[in-house]
Amino acid sequence: MPFQATYPDYLISQYVDNLRKNPAISEPIRVNLSRLAGNVAHNLTYSSKIGQFVYHTTDIIMLSGVKQYDITYYIRPLDNFSSYMSTIQQMIDSFVINTSIKSNMIQQISNSWFSTYENNSTLGVKIQYPSNWKRIEYGNVGVVFL
Repeated sequence: MPFQATYPDYLISQYVDNLRKNPAISEPIRVNLSRLAGNVAHNLTYSSKIGQFVYHTTDIIMLSGVKQYDITYYIRPLDNFSSYMSTIQQMIDSFVINTSIKSNMIQQISNSWFSTYENNSTLGVKIQYPSNWKRIEYGNVGVVFL
């Protein structure tokens, strides 16, 4: 069935259509396959205007079971893109789903300035983030790191 669209393809198509309707989003919108927590994910990149600034924006969207996981990050082009990317990549690489592993069995990141966020009760995720970043939780639906 090579022409049958799967649910993730439909979801990404709808997501891109919604981005195109937003006047703050600039083309091109690029969609590539990537991996998140060992699963296939869709990596969307585009420019977005927030306030007076234009940002390089990346959304990583992955479905696992009945849950959808999104990681979005924004980088201003004037900022040092490469310095942020190593931090962001370390956060993405640390993302784990449904963590029931004992803490003494978890591989520790050698960089001690990272903290760990874990929510197994409602989100079922674990991710490491820089200790000097602010963490904002949105009830039982999401978390943002600033």
